[in-house]
Amino acid sequence: MTESKAKTGVEFIAMMAETKESTVDDSIIMQNILRGIGFPKAVCTNGIVYLKGYGTIKSPPISIQTVAKQLLSVLNHKAQADYEPTEEMCGF
Repeated sequence: MTESKAKTGVEFIAMMAETKESTVDDSIIMQNILRGIGFPKAVCTNGIVYLKGYGTIKSPPISIQTVAKQLLSVLNHKAQADYEPTEEMCGF
């Protein structure tokens, strides 16, 4: 992504789930979202996410797009359960 057109965390996550590219700014935004929702040691760099701050066998590094797809899946599941995805769910 060359320029982020997302205005909310939910929009950003949806955009990241659909793209195959990411920028340094995308990594910073994703890191902030992850730290806000319960991954205080999360590190995002070069499109790779380390949820524990480093890679392990039980928590290997994941692409930023895969993490976005997983978050979007959770948000959509909550929306189907009569919850509306909100910025609070994204740590904003």
